[in-house]
Amino acid sequence: MSMKLLGFEVGIDQPLFLIAGPCVVESEALQVDVAGRLKEITARLSFLLNVGLDYLTLDRAACRAYAETFTWRASAEAFLDRMLPANLPGPGRFALSPLLTPAGKLYGDLTVARLADDRYMLFGSYAVQNMHRRWFETHLPAEGVSYRNVTDDFHGLAIAGPKSRDVLRRLVRDDVSSEAFRFMDVRRIDVGMVPVIAARVSYSGELGWELWVAPHYQRALFDLLMERGAAHGIRLFGMRALMSLRLEKSYGTWFREYRPIYTPLESGIERYIKLDHDFIGRAAHEAELKTYAHARLGEINWLKIYGHAPDKGASVAFNI
Repeated sequence: MSMKLLGFEVGIDQPLFLIAGPCVVESEALQVDVAGRLKEITARLSFLLNVGLDYLTLDRAACRAYAETFTWRASAEAFLDRMLPANLPGPGRFALSPLLTPAGKLYGDLTVARLADDRYMLFGSYAVQNMHRRWFETHLPAEGVSYRNVTDDFHGLAIAGPKSRDVLRRLVRDDVSSEAFRFMDVRRIDVGMVPVIAARVSYSGELGWELWVAPHYQRALFDLLMERGAAHGIRLFGMRALMSLRLEKSYGTWFREYRPIYTPLESGIERYIKLDHDFIGRAAHEAELKTYAHARLGEINWLKIYGHAPDKGASVAFNI
């Protein structure tokens, strides 16, 4: 028995078939080099190879995440209050929240946007979207809450750096000053002729915005930013650069500092947890608060490197 896949015949007589497409790239040359090396390996092993290269899209999509929406105000609030340890944001605001298991372990690291009184959008790690989808669907009430995974409905671009506001000002009618567009604000705006969900957040730790658009608008938005940003010296940056920048700001990331084997206390993110409401994992978290006597991950690493704990008040949030 055989089947056609991407123009190739695949079956019992040709069981091995590699489909590759680098998703974290620094340059077009790197993608071509990776493709060449994969071709050499598959040729030696005598199986087929299909490589998809899309340098422009992949390299500029600096903020890759999944997104889910919850609507119907009263029911959605009650549901998310139960699911999330953090307090929900007010309209037009962002909030950060871990997601906990009943045992008090991390199950996710989410950003919650409240786009309107009755509409929430959650952002998380793209790699675990199905894990989170199953988790939410398992706990979803029989009625009263409308939920949808909208990952494929949005593509994201991030603009960051000291001059990011100057670039954005040239493209919008809205006031993007610090007073009018505060850190952790989120709203719908038009960038040029492109409708955008804009959030004043930046994983780089610099002044910046994440801009979320329908897929067919992404290229137009990218061209606008690059054209208007040219006078300010705008440049593309890759995922490895972003990972270095977020470390300097002590921002953790899923599967590195934040993992299902850790608790919020071990990861140093207990500050986001509010004990003014009931949520999944609360009992386990409160029990740990009473008995917790372990060094945090960052402090353990400092002991390994320097032989002593950091000075009192030092903030270390990375795991080596």
